[in-house]
Amino acid sequence: MDEPSLRAPGCSTGATYSQDGVYDKDNEHYTTNSYGFICEWDSINEDVASATRGPNYFAETVSGYRVIVDDKAALLSSSEARDIFSRAKDVSKRARFNIMIVTVKDKVGKTDESFADDYYDVVCDRGGFPDDGILFLIDIKNRTYYISTCGRAIAVFPDDELHNIFFDDMYDDLHNERFYPVMELLLERIQELGS
Repeated sequence: MDEPSLRAPGCSTGATYSQDGVYDKDNEHYTTNSYGFICEWDSINEDVASATRGPNYFAETVSGYRVIVDDKAALLSSSEARDIFSRAKDVSKRARFNIMIVTVKDKVGKTDESFADDYYDVVCDRGGFPDDGILFLIDIKNRTYYISTCGRAIAVFPDDELHNIFFDDMYDDLHNERFYPVMELLLERIQELGS
């Protein structure tokens, strides 16, 4: 299956992974068991970032950048979430990126991309944080995983790098629902590439 080119100049890049390969032309949403890159402009939806926080919610500003671990789907234990948050703060300080890791059971009717982009935009706009950063979304109900990049992170994580992160590095752990090692690995890659 050919991959459609839906990326607009200056728009964040995202990689969506799904167990099923689907391209929805009406919604310009492409998922496959390899990868897809999509972009559509949505208005900011306040419900996305302000919806009930997960049981493991941590947020802090580090050197002017926002770090959030919002485990709405309760995929991590409290100690795992605290550890990922601590690591994310360290990586954010070194890479000078916003880092947001969000898990959900419900995306309030949104696609992976629009949920991730809206969440990221609401946090950055409200807090006046720089645009540079990355958001990793796990939707456990639909078994999809999404990375959204913004600002400098778009150049640091080009399409081929996002593919490598998902399929060379994370695939087995994602497929087997081992989310803590997935998040550790993501933070390692952000530190390697972003520093």
